[in-house]
This record gives sequence, structure tokens and C-alpha cells, in this order.
Amino acid sequence: MKTYEIHALRDFYYRELTENILPFWMNHARDAEAGGYHTCLNRDGSVYDYDKVCMWHAGRIIWTYAHMYN
Repeated sequence: MKTYEIHALRDFYYRELTENILPFWMNHARDAEAGGYHTCLNRDGSVYDYDKVCMWHAGRIIWTYAHMYN
């Protein structure tokens, strides 16, 4: 893979992360009523299952937010 292709991929994934993925989860995942994070979301951000049985996913959200903050 050529250097310019690597840079193009890097830029693409950075934009996807900062313009789509993180804003989606930051806008829709937080449970303001009960605390924690919803992990079962439709593409429009609506919650389709209110059970929070996947602690791995919630932990991953917190880790990602902390990593991006740093």
C-alpha cells in the first residue's frame, strides 16, 4: 500500500469517527433517567431494548470517551 493511500484511509477513518460514530453515541446512548448507557440502538438513535445486560459495551463506551478526551 502506498503512503498516500495510507494517509487517505487514516483521514477517512478519522472523519468517520469524529463526525459520525462518536457524535451518534454521545447524542443517543446516555440514559439520562436511570444512568449508564443504552447499548441497543436503532440507526436513528431510538432505543429498541432498555435492558442493560452488556457491561462490556458500557465499559467500552466509557473507555472510548476517556481515550478520545486524552
